[in-house]
Amino acid sequence: KNILLAVEAVGEVQRRLGVKPRLIRVGPSRFPDVHRFYRERAKAHGIDLVEPGFVEDEELAKILAGSDAFLWPTLAEGFGLPMLEAMACGSPVVALDTPINREIGGPIPRYHSADVEAMADAICSVIEKPPSRATILEPEAQFTWERPAPQTPGRYDRLGGRK
Repeated sequence: KNILLAVEAVGEVQRRLGVKPRLIRVGPSRFPDVHRFYRERAKAHGIDLVEPGFVEDEELAKILAGSDAFLWPTLAEGFGLPMLEAMACGSPVVALDTPINREIGGPIPRYHSADVEAMADAICSVIEKPPSRATILEPEAQFTWERPAPQTPGRYDRLGGRK
């Protein structure tokens, strides 16, 4: 998920802006040795890295709504539901510039290339000039369960050779 890029970029943001950031990484730690390395890098930068593991939806919404930014540096993602969840909670999104992220986020996230300086630039821009909550919430309306449900049977018929 490219967490190292996020840790290094947040370290650069700390250096540039003189802030003491807290980085919250939500989700299971499937690779303890890798996550230990991330924690060591965060500590080297003086970053408060919090890893609560799995959290319930209500707690996740609180974390997202209270954040200065949602960092989405992933190189390989299917649909990118976490990015949509962050926008639904009004959190500014800083995302790696990939086709799927652009498809989902449209013009709302601050996109960056896969390097530390570019991600730090995007994070700094969100901190220094955050987008309005109304702007962040725009894309959420286009992704609802009600929208694709009526289209689904017809799509299955076409896939199955009918119609």
